[in-house]
Amino acid sequence: TLPKKTTYAPTVGSMRFNENLGSLEFYTGVEWRAVNSYVDMGNRSRGVCSGGWSPVPGTNSSMEVFSLTSQGNAIDFGTLAQSQSEAASVSNSIRGIVAGGGPGNDTHMEYYTIVSGGTGIDFGNLNAGRRRAGGLASSTRGLVVGGRDPGAMEEIDYMEMMTLGAALDFGDLTTTKNGPSSVSSPTHGIITNGYSEDSIDKVTIASKGNAIHVGRDLFFGGYSTNGASTGTRGVWAGGYVSPAVSPYNFQTTSIRGIDISSGGNATEFGNLIYKNYGTYMTGTGSNTRGFWMGGADEPNSAAAGEHIVMMNLKSGGNAENWGDLAQGRSGCTAFSDCHGGLGGF
Repeated sequence: TLPKKTTYAPTVGSMRFNENLGSLEFYTGVEWRAVNSYVDMGNRSRGVCSGGWSPVPGTNSSMEVFSLTSQGNAIDFGTLAQSQSEAASVSNSIRGIVAGGGPGNDTHMEYYTIVSGGTGIDFGNLNAGRRRAGGLASSTRGLVVGGRDPGAMEEIDYMEMMTLGAALDFGDLTTTKNGPSSVSSPTHGIITNGYSEDSIDKVTIASKGNAIHVGRDLFFGGYSTNGASTGTRGVWAGGYVSPAVSPYNFQTTSIRGIDISSGGNATEFGNLIYKNYGTYMTGTGSNTRGFWMGGADEPNSAAAGEHIVMMNLKSGGNAENWGDLAQGRSGCTAFSDCHGGLGGF
């Protein structure tokens, strides 16, 4: 119920039920805002992989879609309006947005209606151009984090995903992160590692501000953007770094993560199947499964992975084959219509 006139001072994230409006609300630190809700009609189960590089011409403008509920290969989804590799992506249950990328350090953003696909439509521009950035989202707001331009970056941009326009400054990471992994719950985002970096940062998606340090990753390196989330547990995989600063050799098959609300050091949950494609790949997921796809065959970077692998986020364990991309690709990005950051504020 609504608080009476007392000295009670809510903290960020406090919840209440507004009897006058019949809605659940949360406190942003400035104001009370309503919690979004939706009726799940059972038709949300699409993962989309886009752009990247391979020896096959046109890879950096092609997009593929695959099912998150049944095994099988990806099929054509549409075309990027502006070709790219090493871009970031964010999504909700309706719309996916691809942002930035290379071979330059672009500011371009374009969006897609996930249920129908097609050619990308101009959304706006990032506040700071970049490639190798991470992306995370709630049901309404998307964040593009870190990256390089040309050096490693600490900037965080945000956009309201259902409203076209330029991204705005959100705050800064605790350290620069080139090629970070990123996951989200409905309220918080986790950003970790980067080339020669292992810190884990946390942000509150609804409230602008700088990230806070909450732990350390198991792997001292990056180049493996995006991950998956149950809504409470965030999981990421793979990565690449020089052997001089890593307990692993060049790249890792490790799938690891943390409880998003509490933070802490990462815990290992399983392993990828293909070590050679554990870098320059991408990931996405549903609330129950994590998917990783593509990647570069380091140190033979002329080869690009076509594998899609899946891990059960609830139980952990090693990944298993799910299907194949129609076109092998590295430096790609992915989003879905039912990832762990949905259903939020």
